[in-house]
Amino acid sequence: MDTLEKIIIPIIPIIGILVSIFVAYWTAKKVYKSEIDNGKVLLLEIIKRYVVNLYNNFDKHGKLKTYQLARNYYLHELEAINSDLNALYTNPLLIKTLKKHSSLT
Repeated sequence: MDTLEKIIIPIIPIIGILVSIFVAYWTAKKVYKSEIDNGKVLLLEIIKRYVVNLYNNFDKHGKLKTYQLARNYYLHELEAINSDLNALYTNPLLIKTLKKHSSLT
């Protein structure tokens, strides 16, 4: 019984450390995957907003709208899209893509 205690008691902290390392690794992996998924959704949303904004800037005859309200709305939406792009720069998806395709920079 005494030798069993000498073996088990030192093992308990080691098991605790190993469990902590596993939980930290698992959490980091899940967060990284979640950030990549969020980056994909954000990128698709930015592309959609840009296309819709560009489409709304033309009238039904295919000519560019020239009145001031349409121009202001177009520029305001482009500024909002630009701020979303700035938020995307820190996303792991963009970092991974730029590393893979260095010609995009």
